[in-house]
Amino acid sequence: MEIKKLHLIYFSPSGSTEKIIKFMADCLKDKNLPIETHSLLTSESRKKKYKFNADELVIMGSMTAGKLFTLSDELFNCLEADNTPFIGFVTYGNGYYGIALNEMLERAEKSGFKVSALGAFIARHSMKASIAKGRPDPHDKEIMKDFITKAYEKIMSGDLTLHKLPKTNWSSWELGNQVIAYRETHRNEPYSLPRDCNKRLQRENHFR
Repeated sequence: MEIKKLHLIYFSPSGSTEKIIKFMADCLKDKNLPIETHSLLTSESRKKKYKFNADELVIMGSMTAGKLFTLSDELFNCLEADNTPFIGFVTYGNGYYGIALNEMLERAEKSGFKVSALGAFIARHSMKASIAKGRPDPHDKEIMKDFITKAYEKIMSGDLTLHKLPKTNWSSWELGNQVIAYRETHRNEPYSLPRDCNKRLQRENHFR
């Protein structure tokens, strides 16, 4: 299979996801692919239409909070693919990513992508810098490099299938699991929390 261009698409309010996706692109620099970057952080960028061909490769990264972040509808509504190979990943602040990969798979396929690989990586928490501070660390980066190089090699061999479907990532924290369960059963509703969850989060001082 021939890939003529690499597209990097990311939603990265704190900059962590952007750093990871550019690290992945650097891991593929020996492929000498032209690269286009598309930050979807601003509302103006999400009002555009981005179209991708079957001979291009898209790597997409987004932050999570039990599911894809609140603007996930806008993130995918502006993307239009024609069986374009897709490597997706989510970042999370050392807690849980819930149904985020499941949701990324569904939305990417609806946008016309061939989802070939999915991953989840720990990064510094976007709201509390002391959580997962220093992540990704050198060991994390070795895992990321292995992920992106193997995913690229699989695509180049002509294999665009996702060999293992993503599973819900649960938390070791009881209230976190309530949030995940709520979002799993309300996955088609607007981004929200269970009733009174915000008050409980404050009481339990989750972001300490």
